[in-house]
Amino acid sequence: ASELDADLLNLPPDPPANTVSNHHIYYIKLKNKYQRDLLMKTLQSDGIHSVFHYIPLHLSAMGKSIATFSHDDIHTTIESERLLRLPLFDSLTIKEVRYICARINQIVTGFMKQDPEIITQPSSNEFPAGLSALPNSTS
Repeated sequence: ASELDADLLNLPPDPPANTVSNHHIYYIKLKNKYQRDLLMKTLQSDGIHSVFHYIPLHLSAMGKSIATFSHDDIHTTIESERLLRLPLFDSLTIKEVRYICARINQIVTGFMKQDPEIITQPSSNEFPAGLSALPNSTS
Protein backbone atom coordinates (compact mmCIF):
# COMPACT_ATOMS: atom_id res chain seq x y z
CA ALA A 1 0.00 0.00 0.00
CA SER A 2 1.26 3.47 -0.75
CA GLU A 3 1.81 5.86 2.11
CA LEU A 4 -0.55 8.74 2.63
CA ASP A 5 0.83 12.20 3.19
CA ALA A 6 0.75 13.07 6.89
CA ASP A 7 -1.18 16.21 5.92
CA LEU A 8 -4.10 13.98 4.92
CA LEU A 9 -4.48 11.92 8.05
CA ASN A 10 -2.69 10.96 11.24
CA LEU A 11 -2.14 7.46 12.61
CA PRO A 12 -1.60 6.72 16.28
CA PRO A 13 2.04 6.68 17.34
CA ASP A 14 3.79 3.37 17.91
CA PRO A 15 3.59 2.18 21.53
CA PRO A 16 6.58 3.21 23.64
CA ALA A 17 9.50 0.77 23.89
CA ASN A 18 9.10 -1.98 26.48
CA THR A 19 5.30 -1.81 26.33
CA VAL A 20 2.67 -3.96 24.68
CA SER A 21 -0.50 -2.64 23.09
CA ASN A 22 -3.78 -3.96 24.48
CA HIS A 23 -5.24 -3.73 20.94
CA HIS A 24 -8.37 -2.24 22.41
CA ILE A 25 -9.11 0.17 19.56
CA TYR A 26 -7.47 1.39 16.40
CA TYR A 27 -8.11 4.94 15.31
CA ILE A 28 -7.04 7.51 12.79
CA LYS A 29 -7.40 11.28 12.94
CA LEU A 30 -8.66 13.24 9.99
CA LYS A 31 -8.25 16.98 9.57
CA ASN A 32 -11.78 17.92 10.60
CA LYS A 33 -15.30 16.65 11.33
CA TYR A 34 -16.47 17.04 7.73
CA GLN A 35 -13.63 14.86 6.44
CA ARG A 36 -14.14 12.31 9.24
CA ASP A 37 -17.89 12.06 8.58
CA LEU A 38 -17.36 11.78 4.83
CA LEU A 39 -14.83 8.97 5.28
CA MET A 40 -17.08 7.19 7.79
CA LYS A 41 -20.08 7.39 5.43
CA THR A 42 -18.04 6.17 2.46
CA LEU A 43 -16.57 3.28 4.45
CA GLN A 44 -20.09 2.32 5.61
CA SER A 45 -21.24 2.19 1.97
CA ASP A 46 -18.33 -0.19 1.31
CA GLY A 47 -19.40 -2.44 4.21
CA ILE A 48 -16.56 -1.27 6.50
CA HIS A 49 -17.83 -0.41 9.97
CA SER A 50 -16.23 2.68 11.50
CA VAL A 51 -17.50 4.98 14.23
CA PHE A 52 -16.64 8.27 15.88
CA HIS A 53 -15.02 7.67 19.22
CA TYR A 54 -16.72 9.86 21.79
CA ILE A 55 -18.75 12.92 22.58
CA PRO A 56 -16.81 15.15 24.98
CA LEU A 57 -18.31 15.00 28.46
CA HIS A 58 -18.97 18.75 28.55
CA LEU A 59 -21.13 18.39 25.40
CA SER A 60 -23.05 15.29 26.51
CA ALA A 61 -26.47 15.46 28.16
CA MET A 62 -25.06 13.81 31.30
CA GLY A 63 -22.07 16.15 31.49
CA LYS A 64 -24.25 19.21 31.05
CA SER A 65 -26.59 17.98 33.78
CA ILE A 66 -23.87 17.56 36.41
CA ALA A 67 -21.29 20.25 35.68
CA THR A 68 -20.46 23.45 33.87
CA PHE A 69 -17.52 23.59 31.49
CA SER A 70 -15.62 26.67 32.63
CA HIS A 71 -12.42 26.57 30.61
CA ASP A 72 -11.52 27.35 27.02
CA ASP A 73 -12.13 24.27 24.88
CA ILE A 74 -8.99 24.42 22.78
CA HIS A 75 -8.53 20.68 22.18
CA THR A 76 -11.32 18.38 23.37
CA THR A 77 -14.07 19.11 20.86
CA ILE A 78 -11.74 19.52 17.89
CA GLU A 79 -9.95 16.25 18.65
CA SER A 80 -13.21 14.36 19.21
CA GLU A 81 -14.44 15.56 15.81
CA ARG A 82 -11.27 14.32 14.04
CA LEU A 83 -11.06 10.84 15.54
CA LEU A 84 -12.42 7.78 13.68
CA ARG A 85 -12.33 4.25 15.08
CA LEU A 86 -11.65 1.48 12.59
CA PRO A 87 -12.52 -2.22 12.73
CA LEU A 88 -10.39 -4.19 15.18
CA PHE A 89 -11.35 -7.67 16.27
CA ASP A 90 -9.68 -11.04 16.69
CA SER A 91 -10.91 -12.61 13.44
CA LEU A 92 -9.88 -9.67 11.25
CA THR A 93 -7.53 -11.07 8.60
CA ILE A 94 -4.48 -9.41 7.07
CA LYS A 95 -6.33 -9.49 3.75
CA GLU A 96 -9.20 -7.50 5.31
CA VAL A 97 -6.76 -5.07 6.93
CA ARG A 98 -5.09 -4.49 3.57
CA TYR A 99 -8.49 -3.91 1.93
CA ILE A 100 -9.53 -1.42 4.64
CA CYS A 101 -6.21 0.44 4.35
CA ALA A 102 -6.42 0.53 0.55
CA ARG A 103 -9.95 1.95 0.66
CA ILE A 104 -8.96 4.58 3.22
CA ASN A 105 -5.98 5.50 1.03
CA GLN A 106 -8.23 5.84 -2.05
CA ILE A 107 -10.92 7.80 -0.23
CA VAL A 108 -8.66 10.20 1.66
CA THR A 109 -6.43 10.97 -1.31
CA GLY A 110 -9.66 11.56 -3.25
CA PHE A 111 -10.58 14.29 -0.76
CA MET A 112 -7.60 16.33 -1.97
CA LYS A 113 -8.66 16.01 -5.60
CA GLN A 114 -12.26 16.99 -4.83
CA ASP A 115 -11.64 19.88 -2.45
CA PRO A 116 -8.12 20.87 -1.35
CA GLU A 117 -9.61 23.16 1.33
CA ILE A 118 -10.80 20.09 3.24
CA ILE A 119 -7.19 19.07 3.71
CA THR A 120 -5.66 22.45 4.46
CA GLN A 121 -7.90 23.44 7.36
CA PRO A 122 -5.79 23.71 10.52
CA SER A 123 -5.93 21.13 13.27
CA SER A 124 -4.25 20.74 16.62
CA ASN A 125 -2.34 18.02 18.47
CA GLU A 126 -1.21 16.20 15.37
CA PHE A 127 0.84 13.04 15.65
CA PRO A 128 4.35 13.04 14.21
CA ALA A 129 4.63 12.61 10.45
CA GLY A 130 5.37 9.16 9.08
CA LEU A 131 3.03 6.27 8.53
CA SER A 132 3.75 2.71 9.58
CA ALA A 133 3.91 0.09 6.86
CA LEU A 134 1.41 -2.76 6.79
CA PRO A 135 2.60 -6.20 7.92
CA ASN A 136 4.03 -8.31 5.10
CA SER A 137 2.40 -11.50 6.36
CA THR A 138 -0.77 -12.81 4.79
CA SER A 139 -3.68 -14.85 6.03
